[in-house]
Order: sequence, then structure tokens, then C-alpha cells
Amino acid sequence: MAHQARPRIREKTPSNIIPPPPAPIVSKFGAGPADVKFWVSNNQVQSSTASAAAAEKLDGRKGKAKVESSSASSSSKTSPTSDPSGSFTTVAEYFLKKYQINTDPTLPVVNVGTGGKPSYLPAEACVIAPGQVSQAKSSPEQTDRMMRFAIRPPYANATSIGQYSPGILGLLPGQQPHLTVDTRMITVPGRVLGFPTIKYRGGEDDPRAKMYPTASWNMENVHRAPLKFSDGASLRSWHILIVELGDPNRGKTSKRWIVLRNPYDPELEVRLEEVEEEVCLIVLPQVDDVLYKRIKLVADTRLGLCTICVDATKLTTKGEKYMANVALKFNLKLGGINQKDRW
Repeated sequence: MAHQARPRIREKTPSNIIPPPPAPIVSKFGAGPADVKFWVSNNQVQSSTASAAAAEKLDGRKGKAKVESSSASSSSKTSPTSDPSGSFTTVAEYFLKKYQINTDPTLPVVNVGTGGKPSYLPAEACVIAPGQVSQAKSSPEQTDRMMRFAIRPPYANATSIGQYSPGILGLLPGQQPHLTVDTRMITVPGRVLGFPTIKYRGGEDDPRAKMYPTASWNMENVHRAPLKFSDGASLRSWHILIVELGDPNRGKTSKRWIVLRNPYDPELEVRLEEVEEEVCLIVLPQVDDVLYKRIKLVADTRLGLCTICVDATKLTTKGEKYMANVALKFNLKLGGINQKDRW
């Protein structure tokens, strides 16, 4: 058998490969400039997003700038000639020493990088450009105003378009030297669809048993007429739970009253587990989308409990009209049929 030479393998670690710098240290969620530390190399050759943004703000330059300096950033790329020695410094210390910017320790830093390569700036070095689309979730009040604006009648939209759109688009007479635009809206033929007659049990001939021209399911004054749900459901038992937000140690607490620290208080699930009745009427202190979703998550997906949430303010101010609409919810959730329509 002929002798076979074994391949020789030589392993060598290049001396010019420098390990990446340590990742920034963030002590807590929403940390301020004094609570975020990043690595500063002695040679200071790492690219700095923080320095570029600060220099751009201080010098008034436009566009992106690249500054060879230490940074409040984490990078996986290091120069072959970088000095691995260095130390940690806080964002507050860095910007005070480098740019003489006194930072507010109560304001959180802003990550202008990515999750894998974060780059932190203090709030004082950030300028938000106007006209940007906000990615934040709208508050319940903002959502309510948006919905009210979206359901405006056609004539209100037409008035707004005719009054404001030409000026916004720069189409007013004289704004475009070689262009003339008719600011009047185009008129097209159309027709209005009729609305159905709403039938209640025992009240088909009652004029109030109709859908209003405004296309709203309004139960106002129905309770005073001999009108009943088309198919009424039976309610054997029900429970009421009044919810407040605040300090549980200083609030009222009973079987029907609970004070939560916040919408995610685990006491909410404990209380809902104790409900043995068929339906639970929950009175909320105000319109709170977070608290409402939390209740529905626990009751619907974990406990299988039928819940109906009402606003305490509307419950005390809207009167019988609001009560009648709450009754619609009760009947539907219990399997009944509120009204039948006839075209």
C-alpha cells in the first residue's frame, strides 16, 4: 500500500483583528443620559452617529455628517489599527465634555440607530422635523375626534374642499402664472337610498319603530312606547363591578368595587374569576382603551365570562337613552334579537 501524505493544517490568528467594542449599557427602560454608558476607545476612531447629529445641530450644517470620534453607539466593525483599550462613559458626560451640552437626567435618550446597532442621543441634541407622520398610537380622545371628523355629512366635506383645498394646493387665481383651475367641484347625478323600517315585537305600526333619517340606531323614547325586542333573551343572574384607577390602599374595595393601580393590575383578573353570575356589567371610570382591552382579554379569552363595559360619566349624565342602548348590548350578548328590518 502506497504511503499517503497527510495534509498539514496550520491555524493562525491574525494579529491585526481587533474584537468589537462592548455593547452600550442601558440600566433601565426609558433610561436618561446619565443611565446609558457606551465604550470610548483611547484612539477614538469609531464612527459616531451621536457626534454627527450633535455637530450638525451645533454647526448648522445640512445632510448627513461623518465625524471620526467616540460615540454613544455600538458597532461590529472595528478598524485594524484600533486600540482595544478604553473605558465606559455616560451619554451625559460625553456631550458635556465634547459639546458643552447640559442634559436633563429626567428625559430618556433617543435611539437613532437600530436594535442591533443602537446609537443614543440626548433629547437636547434632537430636533424633530415638522410634518412627519406619527407612528404612535392615538389616544382615545384623538380617536374619537378622528371618527367624528370622518363621519361628517357630504355637504360639510364639500364646503371644506371648496374653501380650503385651492389655497392648500396653490390653485388660487394668480398662484399659477400659466395655469387656471376651476375651483368649483364637479356635479354628478345621484340618488339617496331609502332606509328600512325597523320592526319591534308588538310595535310594527308605531312611527317610532323606524330607523331615523340620520341612519343611527337610536333607542330614545322607545322605553316609553309598548315596544319590545323582536326576540328577547332571558337573564338569570348578573353582577356589577365598579372599577377605579388609583391607590388601592386609599380607595373603596368590596365585592362590587375595585381600585386598580393601573390597567395591568393582576387584581383585575382575580376579581373577574370570582364572578359566578351569567353576565358582568363593568363600570369604567372613563373611556380607557387600554383598560377596556385588558378586561376583554381576560374575560373573553381566559375566563369565558360575558362582560359589558359602560362609561361612568355617560351612565350618570346620558340617562334613559344611554340605558336603552346598554339594554341592546345585554339582549344581543344573551342570544336575543333586538330588531328586524323590512325594506
